[in-house]
Amino acid sequence: MGNSKNPTTGKRVFNDVYSFPQDSQDLADDIHDAWNVRRGPASARTTFPEGQLREGLIWVETDTRISYRWFSATGWQPTDALVLLARQSVTGAGTMNFDNVFSSRFENYLVRVNIRSMSAGGVPAMQLRSGGNPAAGASDYRSVSRTNSSTAIAGATTGEDRAPLTKASVAALYAEVRIFDPGIASRTVFLVNSHGVGSTTAAENGDLSVQHNPAVAYDGFRMLTSGPLITGAVSVFGIG
Repeated sequence: MGNSKNPTTGKRVFNDVYSFPQDSQDLADDIHDAWNVRRGPASARTTFPEGQLREGLIWVETDTRISYRWFSATGWQPTDALVLLARQSVTGAGTMNFDNVFSSRFENYLVRVNIRSMSAGGVPAMQLRSGGNPAAGASDYRSVSRTNSSTAIAGATTGEDRAPLTKASVAALYAEVRIFDPGIASRTVFLVNSHGVGSTTAAENGDLSVQHNPAVAYDGFRMLTSGPLITGAVSVFGIG
């Protein structure tokens, strides 16, 4: 009997000479897997012969790590509701660049920010990127904030060259950022919920919304601050 499966190919692994696949159930399982699950890069999935498509076929993309299931009514759809697309850790850097994370596969994204410390007080922010170039128009990001900080701009709209994740200078920041439609040529909207650490005793909770007006499709973003260096981690998820 098969003892395990190869984590890359999915084929059965038989650990000794007595475990070769002569058992009828092993052979049936291998045939079932070959018929219902295919593996390969995204380019192979999108060019899969139409005549071989069948209800419920699963494709595991080996380059993007995303799994899809095919149905005639909807075509290829991600099998997971939340897919980790990228994660970076950084120690003492001024920026973090995430390229090729936005695409037509997802309309919505979640970015989780764990900036555990900064070299000095500052305002963490994001800029959209396309082809490695940041979108940094002087007032293209229109932000509204609601926060308990005395420096809040409550109920007012400000124009900036970046999407702020907090309205006050902080020494650390923990945030969730929901991003809508970055991969299509339309406005992009950010909804931010953040907790900023001002000192050992000070803290700020902030709710912000940001609208990026230019109708451009973007494939990534940059994390940056108003000056200090970042130590922490950022993860990007596609939401199905």
